[in-house]
Amino acid sequence: MACNGLILAFIIMVGYILHLKLGEIRDTLSQMAAYIGSLEIPDTQELSVEGIREDIMELMQEMRPPTIVDHLGGAFAQILQAKAMSQMQQLQPEHHIADAIHGD
Repeated sequence: MACNGLILAFIIMVGYILHLKLGEIRDTLSQMAAYIGSLEIPDTQELSVEGIREDIMELMQEMRPPTIVDHLGGAFAQILQAKAMSQMQQLQPEHHIADAIHGD
């Protein structure tokens, strides 16, 4: 009898946990549905080439012209990238093997 009571208590506990988890899943699904419902679906005019061109032009108008700091930063990044590439080439094993074979 005690074993049946434990089994019944276990089943009730599992049912309660499932009820809580299903409630969380239901809440998550309702939040997702609200988010999906709030998304704007573009119309055919927005998906046209002209609409895309307008979006690009609008974006370009919001951009600022590059400054000297932008140019110097880009040059510095290229120097660092070239240095890193030369270091990686030195670490590649085929160069070490070729040097060992040729005696360099």
